[in-house]
Amino acid sequence: KIAFRLHKTSDGAVYTRGSVADLIDAVYPAIEIAENWYGDFAARGTPTLSADDSFHKACVLGPAQPDLEALDFAVLSGRVRIDDKEKASVPGVAVMGHPLEAFAWLANLSGARDAQLNTCNLIMTSR
Repeated sequence: KIAFRLHKTSDGAVYTRGSVADLIDAVYPAIEIAENWYGDFAARGTPTLSADDSFHKACVLGPAQPDLEALDFAVLSGRVRIDDKEKASVPGVAVMGHPLEAFAWLANLSGARDAQLNTCNLIMTSR
């Protein structure tokens, strides 16, 4: 996963991949710690699972990358390694074609609902 930390509050503007970058203070490599606290999660229904991000317990962030322009999301990939063997790999472009597309979508959805993404929020993308 890729996480973005905001240094500016969204203002209800219509954001694009390029303009949403102005809200970002730093980019982090991130992993999600999952936990099933529902038991039979199928009985909870899609709205509940979506609202709660299903199994999210916590996240672990790697070192901050403050220079967004230095990152090429077309070649970045997240990898899972166990005992030095790669078990999975997902390119950054697997997130809606570009992680900033997902971030712009969230900022636009928030604005359409008269909500804001706030300074210091951490936004995690997911494939």
